[in-house]
Amino acid sequence: GEINKYIDQGVSELVPSMLFMYEVYMLDIEGFTSMHRALESSITLIIIFASNRGHCVI
Repeated sequence: GEINKYIDQGVSELVPSMLFMYEVYMLDIEGFTSMHRALESSITLIIIFASNRGHCVI
């Protein structure tokens, strides 16, 4: 996509970082699928999922 084009041209750089997601129980299956895809990428990511619920059906 556009971001990869800018990185390849040397116009920008991607800096891996950390993503903190609170109230993760509100994510639907598409949200979890996107997060899973991000974790499988070649970019090193740290994703922290947090919730104040003990158990929740997704």
